[in-house]
This record gives sequence, C-alpha cells and structure tokens, in this order.
Amino acid sequence: MEYLYYIILTFIIFLVLRRLFPTNWVRNITTTELKKELKEKDRQFVDVRTPREDKESHIKELENIPLYQLPQKLNQLSKEKLLSFARVE
Repeated sequence: MEYLYYIILTFIIFLVLRRLFPTNWVRNITTTELKKELKEKDRQFVDVRTPREDKESHIKELENIPLYQLPQKLNQLSKEKLLSFARVE
C-alpha cells in the first residue's frame, strides 16, 4: 500500500513540473498570429485534429491529417518546407 502512495505522489509531482516547464518546441499562438503565419509561403501547415474536429471548425489553409494517420502520410509532406503542425483549440 505504501508503494501506491509513492506512485501517486510521483505522478502528481510530474504533472506539476510538466505545467511549470512546458515543452519548448511547442508554441501556442493566437488567432491573429496564426493568420500572419498562414501568409508565409515557405511553410506547410498540417492540422492534426480528428476529421470530426476539423469539420466542426475547418481552416481552409490547413491540410487535415489526423495525428493517428501522420506516420503513414509522412511521404505526402514537403521535405523542403518548414512544417508547422497545428491543433486548434
């Protein structure tokens, strides 16, 4: 039973640290910033939401490739362009 407490405590500490130190390669942007980014011609934007989520709020400039399909569709993505992956919330 004591191990369970340690596991729960460790998990809680992990969640707190994850909130305090977010991944530095993930960048949250505003709608205004997204509009500016979409004007960049040297990028390819991919929306990794599910088809249902995409249908609810589709952005025409984003190509929808659900996250679970991404490994199979990597060959469809440009290797020359900087890829930006978007999950709109």
